[in-house]
Amino acid sequence: MLTDIGNDILYESALEQILQQVEWCVEQLQKQSAQIVVTNLPMDSIEDLSERRYIFFAIFFILSAGYPKLKRCAVPEQCIVG
Repeated sequence: MLTDIGNDILYESALEQILQQVEWCVEQLQKQSAQIVVTNLPMDSIEDLSERRYIFFAIFFILSAGYPKLKRCAVPEQCIVG
């Protein structure tokens, strides 16, 4: 199962890079004849995320993972590539 795909969109990561990483993962799983399930972004949760919770999660998870940005995508639906 591939999940949490696109969470980096909220932090304005390059869509092309995200898509390349997902493609690589799918190719690796296909080589193993794995059944693949991809989940969607939880848009309701994203839209309901308060600025305070956003900052908490950004600091706690994103910055600790080495991501340098704390910018939030203004309109998540428009950042998603179909």
